[in-house]
Formats: sequence, structure tokens, C-alpha cells
Amino acid sequence: MTDVDDLVVISDTELLYAQAKHRLRLAWPEVEQDFKNQLEDLKMTGLDAGSQVELVVSRAGLRKSLDDSMPAAFKGKVEVKHYVHRFSEWRSFAEGLLSKAGGDLAKRNLADYYYIGWKACNFHGTIRDIAKCSADHSGFLLRDFEPKFELSPEVETLLSAVKGMDYDIEGDIFTFGMNRHFRSPLGFRCGTPKWDRLIKRLSNAEDLDLIKFATIAGKIR
Repeated sequence: MTDVDDLVVISDTELLYAQAKHRLRLAWPEVEQDFKNQLEDLKMTGLDAGSQVELVVSRAGLRKSLDDSMPAAFKGKVEVKHYVHRFSEWRSFAEGLLSKAGGDLAKRNLADYYYIGWKACNFHGTIRDIAKCSADHSGFLLRDFEPKFELSPEVETLLSAVKGMDYDIEGDIFTFGMNRHFRSPLGFRCGTPKWDRLIKRLSNAEDLDLIKFATIAGKIR
């Protein structure tokens, strides 16, 4: 794990600025100027009264050391916190975002998917943004918070007629398979130009079954 500097969380009721440090040792001179700048920025924008400013560290002993040696100018304005990573709680949340196609492989790679998704968002964005980027980079083994894509009656009839295939739509992520056992995601989202090309090709095909559907879908570019 590396440092995550300048983490900002904004909600309707609060603004949180934090520097997160995963270090064996840390002293105030290394971060003092950053916090001075942040406090000054908050004061200039009038946000200081409703804001939290935190230095978050991963070791309890380091928290105590920094708390004891905090510069007088920061007392009452900056809080030093020890972050205990509750991995089981995070994993429970993350596994709740597995798509119907997400299996054991996806479970093993959850942390990688979310880190890559966060990185793709330039380490900035809402949980919804990060979940969408993570879903994209997982090959749609993860789902996200996009609203459910609604099929037209014609498309619903077309897909329902594919022999031996059942499907699910989670947000705009389409997964398909046979008898709810084997599940595979499309390599693109519903409602995109690729989706439109898929539906057009399916409309022109005859005697559609699961194999033909997968073959056509795999050739969409």
C-alpha cells in the first residue's frame, strides 16, 4: 500500500479532507505545510466551520506519537486517527456488487478490480464512478449502480426466443447462460452502439440458440 494524499469526501452535510499515511514513521514537519495550506484554503472559501481535517495513519503507536507532538496551531482543527482496516466488512460490500457472471475468480480478484477502477478514475470520483470503472475493467464480472436498462417489447421477444438461453440485466450489464448455471457477460453495455449492432444482427439471424447468440455477440466490434 502506498500513501493516498489529499483524499476529499464531500456529502450534502459535510466536507472531509484527509491525508492517509501507511508508514512505520512519520513526523509533523513532513506534512505540516500541506495541512497549513488546507486549513488556509478552507478558511478562504468559508468552509472551515463545517469541515473535518484529518491525518489518518495505519498504526496505533504512530497515531499517539503524532497526537502528542501536534503543533499548537493545529490543535482543535486537525484530528489524528488510527484507521483499522475492516477487510471482512469491505469484502461483504464488494461481493454484493458481483454480477451474475462473477464467480470464484472474480471473488479472488475483487481488490485488484477496485484498485484498477479507482486508478482509471484518476483516484477521484464518487463510489458510483469508481464502481462503474471497476465493472468495466473486470469485464463486467462486477456490476455497478447504473439504472436498469429497459428492453423494448420487440427486443425482449427476440431474446426470449433464443433457444436454451436465459439472461439477466443488472443495471446496463447483460449476462447470459443456460439454466442459471453457466453465466457469461457481454463485453459491452446495453444501450451502446455495440448493443445496437448486436440486436440488429440477431434480428437478421435464423434459428437462434445459445451457441449462435454467443458467436454473434463475440464478433461485435
